[in-house]
Amino acid sequence: MAKTNCETCQHDDEIWKDIPGYEGKYQVSSRGRVKSMSRVLVDSLGRKRKWKERILKPGDNGNGYEHVQLGLGHSRLVHSLVLEAFVGQRKSGDDACHNDGNRKHNCLVNLRWDSRAGNHDDKWKHGTVYQRNRTHCKRGHAYAGENLMWVPGRRERMSRRCKSCEMASRRIKEKPELKPLRDQIANEYYQRLDISRNRENNPKGEVI
Repeated sequence: MAKTNCETCQHDDEIWKDIPGYEGKYQVSSRGRVKSMSRVLVDSLGRKRKWKERILKPGDNGNGYEHVQLGLGHSRLVHSLVLEAFVGQRKSGDDACHNDGNRKHNCLVNLRWDSRAGNHDDKWKHGTVYQRNRTHCKRGHAYAGENLMWVPGRRERMSRRCKSCEMASRRIKEKPELKPLRDQIANEYYQRLDISRNRENNPKGEVI
């Protein structure tokens, strides 16, 4: 199931609690495991079927987070289930956050509800911000040399920009009729710049 290799989880007793809205049917543990409870089900014809307790095997939701199926068509993220059962319902605007940045480490001690800003701070701390890890802009221009711009971003951080694309945008702002040629203009600017020049140590944000 979820990662249970953290020392705190290994030494603590595993505690199980009902999942809100699924009482008597599904439980989640402090180690991030989910199980279907033993119970008797009655189908539409009145026939009874005994359902044995079993641990659910999680899948990946495509973004690295573990999820499980709670009945037909009810897919839920494991880390959210842990927080809902042990901490309480999510408040408006809150995100479910992993303290260590490991999206599959769903032990209670590794999880918390936090603001969207707090979650974004975690991503910067753990190096998982998508834009931070990119080496090229969407047009394939390298964030390097004279093509690298640093501009003030959110929460007093400096953000990278593609100078070629920025220059193309400014030109189109002056002459809107050139908008269909945006890619061509940006590529022409990129060809004129020297991307071998290292500006990583000079993040001033100016256009040179």
